[in-house]
Amino acid sequence: MSRRAALILLAALVGVSVVAARALGTVEGLSIGGALLAAWCGATLCLSTKGAQTSDSKPTATPSTTQQVPATERDDALQSGTDEATGDVADAPHTKHEVADRDAREAQDAPTEDVAHASAQEEPAAPSADEPAPADDATTDAQAPDAPFDFPAFRLRLLHSAKPLEDLRATVDDIRARREADANSVCGAQEFLEQELTDAGLYDQEVGAAQVHVVLPYHARLFYLRLARRSLPYGTYLSLLRIEATLNALLFAFEHYDDLSCVRHEDIRAFQQRVTSSICAQAPDVDTADWSYLAMPWQMPYGPSEQGEWSVREALSRAIETVRLPYRLEARFRTNVNAGDIALEFTATPESVFPHTAWVPALGLVPSTSHMRTREASKYAARVGLLLAAHAFKASERIRRVWVSAIAESPREHACLYSVRIERRAFSSLRMDKMSDPLSVLHALGASMRQDGEALLPATQLFYLEDERFCPPMRHDIWQLSERPLSVGAARSLGCTRVSGLVIHEQLVRDMAADEMLRSMQVGAGDNRTQQSVRSIMDAAHATSDLSVWSAAERVASKLVDGSIESDQLDVIREEFVEGDPLSKAVKTSQRLIMTQRPQEALDVLHAALKPLEDEGCYADSSTIAYRSFDSFTERVMYNRLNRHDKRSVVLVPDAYPVAHLTLSALYASAVHEGDAFLEAALGHARRALAVAPLSAPANLGVAACLEALDKTEEAIDLLRAFLSVAYQGQSMGMAYFRLASLMWHQGDRSASRACYYQAARTFPPLFPFVVTEYQLLASQDGDVDSYEMSEEEVESALRHAHIPLAPTQDTAFALYEGATASVDAEVFPVAHDLLASLEALTGDDVIHGIRMSLEHEPDA
Repeated sequence: MSRRAALILLAALVGVSVVAARALGTVEGLSIGGALLAAWCGATLCLSTKGAQTSDSKPTATPSTTQQVPATERDDALQSGTDEATGDVADAPHTKHEVADRDAREAQDAPTEDVAHASAQEEPAAPSADEPAPADDATTDAQAPDAPFDFPAFRLRLLHSAKPLEDLRATVDDIRARREADANSVCGAQEFLEQELTDAGLYDQEVGAAQVHVVLPYHARLFYLRLARRSLPYGTYLSLLRIEATLNALLFAFEHYDDLSCVRHEDIRAFQQRVTSSICAQAPDVDTADWSYLAMPWQMPYGPSEQGEWSVREALSRAIETVRLPYRLEARFRTNVNAGDIALEFTATPESVFPHTAWVPALGLVPSTSHMRTREASKYAARVGLLLAAHAFKASERIRRVWVSAIAESPREHACLYSVRIERRAFSSLRMDKMSDPLSVLHALGASMRQDGEALLPATQLFYLEDERFCPPMRHDIWQLSERPLSVGAARSLGCTRVSGLVIHEQLVRDMAADEMLRSMQVGAGDNRTQQSVRSIMDAAHATSDLSVWSAAERVASKLVDGSIESDQLDVIREEFVEGDPLSKAVKTSQRLIMTQRPQEALDVLHAALKPLEDEGCYADSSTIAYRSFDSFTERVMYNRLNRHDKRSVVLVPDAYPVAHLTLSALYASAVHEGDAFLEAALGHARRALAVAPLSAPANLGVAACLEALDKTEEAIDLLRAFLSVAYQGQSMGMAYFRLASLMWHQGDRSASRACYYQAARTFPPLFPFVVTEYQLLASQDGDVDSYEMSEEEVESALRHAHIPLAPTQDTAFALYEGATASVDAEVFPVAHDLLASLEALTGDDVIHGIRMSLEHEPDA
């Protein structure tokens, strides 16, 4: 197949995929590019590289250019949800805070309580009077082994291991073998590692089968196990938590002691117990304005003093990610800053995760009983809740009440261990670093809790995250039709002065009219149902001046009268009312015709539907109106910001309009045998789609494909350069770089071409095999055998020399950040969700994810 034919089929697949995405209802929540590019990768690229071999190896990923927010390792695994029937952990979400992390920590048998411990980087305070201090660097009498324990090398090996559990078993086997050969060749840290990993179930068959990777999340820099498989038995889940906890215990000890090789096994256990009982010493002083305890990698547009919804959520999310606990923390929260309330839930650590040995004064290491572990798990849960409350109060002076619940999760249980409402004044009087009995503190604060001695029992939960107190109904008002003005800062960040300037769906008015109409039809159903249905439809039309609603009402009413639609077919009535216009129907019909190999009929149907609109000059821009189409709120915000000085009013066109033109472009381009006239027609329709959807990935890539097919290489390159300067999705960036790579190759700029191939695979990894295939094909034709792989510096230099943006640009990333900040503060949460999802995809930052997860959805969403 010729290269031109392959490019033309690329355009054809663009159109077909667009139609499919729209027809299947995937428009909302997905950009057009998100719905289409997978199809392009899977089919189109195969056509353009037919006959070449692919490679399984992947290039080394380089950091995002959005370096203001350092990327974190995000978690795909270790889930909290479990299947009741099988006891398997439920499918894992995609980041650490969607995962049900259980903070596993070590049980202590000593009868003492908290010791101040600000963090693992700081020296713990002196132990309390009734708790013997473990040996420190000056007092330890352990003898260093002949081969010291190199913890940094051990950590690095785990982080780069493809099979870390196998490496851990090999490490334990080596420790055992060396101890048997010479007891003095093993240090206390290695003994600790061997015993704890063995007790945790490292050698269990189910644990050994788990596919995990070890990561160090950016903020806390503690070990985290990420699972490749989406579900696993609950017992295996607990074992993995214990293994993770053991690694972190060793990490804390390494950060505290000068030489870990000279520390005894029992000293590490005693130190671990001190760390566990001292976590509240990390609590900030809630009565000071000092924010230095949190590292803010981004310059907040409004500054901490603003103390709005964004500032509070960002501070709390960052605190949750930054706090250094011996075990995992999964916390969920909601905020209502205007009312002064924050609600927090966290998953309590199961008692079975706590160590099965404890250090006791005068006795040393002894086995811990189930009662001891339950007691320590209860105390730990109390400390975690109080620590979270401190960070919640610290987030803003406006927060007057913090609500905290500890939740116990298992395959057969979802129970509240305690639930408490804490007033700021009462909390300010607490000495977090000198707290001897956290359960008594909770009781004094009026917590709902039940105890059996020092063990917490299931109790009544005082609140739920979705309560109106934390999620006021006004956030779910129909903001799209609101003329509510935005603040000056929010208007600058979002590119519009009113919230109605963020709407993306032309059919919104018809959607709402249809809802009201159907409610009226259901209430008024009687003997003469058709007549009553027609009356309800016309009443909906009279309630608005929108012409599309009137047209839809007349269309549906006439079909009810002639019997085309029955009055009890409510779903059909709604679809006809919202998307029953001739163009929308033509797009759906053309899709069916294309799928049944009848392209000429599809062309005729679309032309017939578009002709009246084109004859009347519909959707043609004027000096006062700009007709536009948007696939996502992020796209709308980006457009608003780029065109903030355009004084024209933006009027939305039906979703079907750009889709119809893209489909026609694809159909014309697929008729390769017809020559350049058909390619020019394809280009014309693609340009029309681009005119109404200037930031659309399919429109930009469709126009570029037509230009390339017509040998208008320079114009195609300029278009893709401009698109990359505003692109923010990995898929669209990858496809743009992939097409640019080929164009730059044929322009003779091999360095820029290699850089584009590298960027294509980096920004959209599924493209990697196609990158290798196309590069090898071009290289074999031209006798160029150099690898396309380059260093980061070489890539940036080559792109800069060719005037190709390194996407996402810093301007684009900051636009997303500012837009997310403003939309959260304005409490326009659907827009904020979309912007935060885009920002999270670029940065991989769990803090951004935490903010997004704190935004409630509509009650019925």
